Amino acid sequence: MYLQIPKKYTVNKTTMNLDFYYLALVKKKFKIPTLRPDTSKISHSNKLYFGEYYDALRKRLEIFCFQERTAMELNALPANNDSLFLLRVFIFAYIVNTCAILDNVCWCLNYFYDLKCDKYDIGMRFSNKKEKEFLKKLNRKNANLAQKLDGKDIQEWIDWFEEYRDIIQHRSMIHVMPVQEAGKQIAIKIPSDPTLAAGVPVSKGGKLLSYEENWDRIYKEKGNPFIEIEKFYCNTTEKITSIISALMEEISDGKTYSDSIPIV
Repeated sequence: MYLQIPKKYTVNKTTMNLDFYYLALVKKKFKIPTLRPDTSKISHSNKLYFGEYYDALRKRLEIFCFQERTAMELNALPANNDSLFLLRVFIFAYIVNTCAILDNVCWCLNYFYDLKCDKYDIGMRFSNKKEKEFLKKLNRKNANLAQKLDGKDIQEWIDWFEEYRDIIQHRSMIHVMPVQEAGKQIAIKIPSDPTLAAGVPVSKGGKLLSYEENWDRIYKEKGNPFIEIEKFYCNTTEKITSIISALMEEISDGKTYSDSIPIV
């Protein structure tokens, strides 16, 4: 299912493989690598590093599109143990890859504008003291782009999304789970607050709550704590699209690469 191209596309009369297919999706969604970066004023060494990170960004966006489309296909299947397992695998990988895209953008900017940032300062979560230094240096080179990336909407989303990654990589796991609401079919959902029930035992009145009792407590205290898979992905795609658009508006020379890869 998810290792097949939905339709047959050809490049020079050759059936398109998965790599070319998702490259076409990246072109359609993000204009990478359709738009060409203006590297005319970058030093030779920085140009080499920038090219490496820019190509990596394109590859990560291909994976991003693959993960999103696959998750939507899996989410459309009846909820069972198999679809739950596969969705969990893809969602965990999607979260980590999405955060890597944010870092990748910053590394591109580090070499494009010759920011000379320490590697521990390079990142887009500006509530982090170290990554705030990256913002300050970017602001001196391109205040317009710095303002866009530091926008309230973008930064609140990054703080929220990075918490998912931090839990997956360093703490425990995100509870992707089947949920049945009154009068509705079972659907697989993800907690809207990544810290909810993140594998931490909870006691109430001196009693350690069971898994089911803990979720009952959360429902009573916070209402419905879940977000639909489709909404989670749509929200993420919207923010990543905004960030990539802001990047390309500032670094593109307005020209496009000429190639024979069609836009899906």
